Amino acid sequence: MYRHLLVPIDKSELSTVTVGRAVDFALALGARITFFHAIPDYTSSIMGDAERVRLAARTDESYQFARHARELLDQAAAAATAHGVPCASASATSDVPHTAIIDAARSAGCDLIFMASHGRRSKIGMMIGSQTMKVLVNSDIPVLVSSTAEAQTSDFTVQTSAAATYRHLLVPIDGSELSSMSIDRAVDFASELGARITFFHATPDYSASLQGDAEIVRMTAPDDYAYRFAGRARELLTKAESAARARGVPCASASATSDAPYTAIIDAARSAGCDLIFMASHGRRSKIGMMIGSQTLKVLVNAGIPVLVSATAETLIPIQAKAIGIIRDEHRSLAAVLHASLERLKSAIAEGTKPDPALMRSVAYYIKTFPIALHHPKEEEYLFSKLRQRTPLFDSELEELSRQHARDNALVDELAATVERYIEGSTSLVEVDQVLNRYAKFAWEHMGREEGVILPAAQRHLTEADWAEINDAFQKNSDPRFGGRTDDEFKRLFSRLVNIPPPASR
Repeated sequence: MYRHLLVPIDKSELSTVTVGRAVDFALALGARITFFHAIPDYTSSIMGDAERVRLAARTDESYQFARHARELLDQAAAAATAHGVPCASASATSDVPHTAIIDAARSAGCDLIFMASHGRRSKIGMMIGSQTMKVLVNSDIPVLVSSTAEAQTSDFTVQTSAAATYRHLLVPIDGSELSSMSIDRAVDFASELGARITFFHATPDYSASLQGDAEIVRMTAPDDYAYRFAGRARELLTKAESAARARGVPCASASATSDAPYTAIIDAARSAGCDLIFMASHGRRSKIGMMIGSQTLKVLVNAGIPVLVSATAETLIPIQAKAIGIIRDEHRSLAAVLHASLERLKSAIAEGTKPDPALMRSVAYYIKTFPIALHHPKEEEYLFSKLRQRTPLFDSELEELSRQHARDNALVDELAATVERYIEGSTSLVEVDQVLNRYAKFAWEHMGREEGVILPAAQRHLTEADWAEINDAFQKNSDPRFGGRTDDEFKRLFSRLVNIPPPASR
């Protein structure tokens, strides 16, 4: 995922720690490093000491400040080379270090800036002056901020062990499009590192709201409350878990009610024993003042745990990101329903209980009417057809996926019929479990094929106009060509299916 790190260094002890951790990190990812040092522009200094030194030794182009930069960079490069990490180095003279760092990362084609924070966490105002924070505010490249709560050393210590890299990520989610994109990156990242993830959602404390909207809804429309408020966290978390399971990434989830999300995020990371917080920034980069209210900033200031901030400016154009986000979200919804249903069946078989017949029918209904009647036709008419128009390279793959759509329909018919036979008493719950497992395996492989082959191909070959049409189709709440059912109906049913706990034992 991250293949080229920019690692800014200076003469501080914290910088030596950062070099060691960056080398560890690059080793784990198979990445290369460009070390960078920003040389202060002493010629503009009021004191003028550096200028006097330069004038006194002007026959030597490597005057002491440039020579010092070279020494720092050579030491860092030696640490990387000693452990087989490809590296380069660069420097620039600038009185605006954060700008020089960002420019160097862009110039070198880096996809991650790995840097330290000097730990001014007691006052947010002090952080605003830090170069790390200025990089975070202005960079369109992801930034990993190494914790200040590190054992400091006077040399470039490299661990070269599993313990040296990140093994447990906390990934806060909030249901936004940016959060959905962050989930995908976090899963990719964890997969490469062999790490596990704890997804976390901070639910607002509606009872503390002056408006009291949630309480009014709870009293007047309990079903609406369960959908809009009480079940929201579980809904978001089950979708995130589905994304991780699809890649074989071990995961768990947690939620907490809090009107101070950053505090809840930090507490959750510490409680779960996470060694990295992987989160998105909502991109208020135009004004530093706007960042003061950012939950991301508050986590960075207070965490004491490394934080990787995913960039908001992506190579994906916005309309493309939205369309892909919707498609993946619909995949995750199906995966979450299947997983929850399989868990309930497993529990019922083990404990000798009988699942609710209406709930079993609802599972078959959801699959039949959402992915089959709504999702698949839109894929065929918009995504698949647009890709065929742009390139013939994936025609055989698209034909196979279309055949699988037909197969999907047959498998769901089989599932619905098996559920009815069980309700009538003519078959066992074990057979229902086998049929649902067979369908789930098919569905997961099918969705993996679409996300692993077709979506990347579409990203390369479709135009912005193509993506606008695809996005418009998938965003429509109701389309009479696809049965006239609304997204809201499916969202409510989804929330119900993933929020019902397994049956209690007799």
